Amino acid sequence: MQPRSAALLWDLLTAVQRIQGFVAAKTWDDYSSDVLLRSAVERQFEVAGEAMSILRRLDPATADQVPNA
Repeated sequence: MQPRSAALLWDLLTAVQRIQGFVAAKTWDDYSSDVLLRSAVERQFEVAGEAMSILRRLDPATADQVPNA
């Protein structure tokens, strides 16, 4: 594992946990009518995507171990 890989995995995990927390106990109607919630979730998807993109470039072997990436 490359030195920066752990930090990227942490960013990815944190973003996913935040998304889960943001949408917990929310209905689709809650989500679709709340622009702030949608923006927060979208931002965390951006963070997760950027972390995964960098990880794939810097450490493909580690990135390959991330399920459903």
